[in-house]
Amino acid sequence: MNLWKKCLLLGFLSGTVLTIPPAFANPYYYTPNYGNNNKAIKHACRDQVREQIWSDHRYIQKVEFTRGSNRFWNASDAKRGMAGKGRFLNRKQRWKEFEFTCIYSQPQDRVISVNYRKVSSGSNGNPGWDQSGSGNSGRHACKLEIDRKVLRNHESASKIRWDERRIHQWRESSSKTGYRGTGNFVGGRGHTRYYEFQCVYDHRRDDVSSARVDIRDR
Repeated sequence: MNLWKKCLLLGFLSGTVLTIPPAFANPYYYTPNYGNNNKAIKHACRDQVREQIWSDHRYIQKVEFTRGSNRFWNASDAKRGMAGKGRFLNRKQRWKEFEFTCIYSQPQDRVISVNYRKVSSGSNGNPGWDQSGSGNSGRHACKLEIDRKVLRNHESASKIRWDERRIHQWRESSSKTGYRGTGNFVGGRGHTRYYEFQCVYDHRRDDVSSARVDIRDR
């Protein structure tokens, strides 16, 4: 008599009801864990960041990523976010540092949004997104909110990006920073679509207070 039959017989004789866990009842029982897919997400996001940098800057000789700078989070039930740092070597043989964010759709198995920004040095010599020192969180939050608004109207959108040369930043109040500019994304049938956006970030609340997107053909 095998072990399972012995357990069932003993349970029957003692009047005890045995509950078999699903994992043993069905050898094919499996619950997917998207959070363990960070390696694939890292490679996909880095490839998109390289492609965007090479597209934006001529004569780039090398793009490198900083070890240990990667950070992952759940952007939604089906999307993972990644942030990190790196540097690229320009035609003047000078290294330029940058930070990036990336959103990866796991059901679609592809990057749907990537954004990077060159890091400038503040007065204390430490890198920062802008001279105020508060642009990192504000810009990042606004970029994610604008991406969400684009995807809400265009589920198939990919490669959502801002035109960094046309971003205008202003101080809305003592606790709010605004961003206005243009961007583009790849829509259905591979056509490029363009949009204008405006976003205001509240540093006290650590959240976006308002945002809008106007999508146009050009």
